[in-house]
Amino acid sequence: MVPDSSPARPALRDFWTELPREGKWLLSTIVIDFVGAGLVLPFLVVYLHEVRALPLDRVGLLVSIPAIVGLLILGPTGHLVDRVGARRIIVVAIVCMIAGNLLLAMARDEILAGVALVLEGIGGGVMWPAVQSFVSAVMP
Repeated sequence: MVPDSSPARPALRDFWTELPREGKWLLSTIVIDFVGAGLVLPFLVVYLHEVRALPLDRVGLLVSIPAIVGLLILGPTGHLVDRVGARRIIVVAIVCMIAGNLLLAMARDEILAGVALVLEGIGGGVMWPAVQSFVSAVMP
C-alpha cells in the first residue's frame, strides 16, 4: 500500500479563525439573509391567498415568478458586475428589492403582485452574482 501523502484538510474552525473581520461579517450576514429568506417565503403564499384574496392556483404561479426571473437575469448580470462593480450592483439590487416589497404591500390584484414579484426576482437575480464577487474580493 502507498501511504496517503495528501495534506490534511483544515478544520472549519481554522477556516473561520483565519478569516479577516470583514470576511466574518460578510459571511455572517449572508447566512442570516438566506435563513431569513427561507423562513419568510412560505408566508408569501399565506399573504397573497388569505390577505389579498388571490386564488391559490394563481398564488403558486406568482410565487414562482422571482425564481424564474432570477434565473433569466443571472447570465447578463455576471458581465455587468465585471463592468460596473459588485458594490454598485448590490446597491441597485437592494433598491429593486425594496421597491418590489413596497409594491407587494400595496398589491390589490394579480397584476400588481406580479410586477412586484418581477422586481423581487430582478433584485435577487442581480444580487446573487454580485454578492459572490464581493465575497471573493473580501476573502484572502
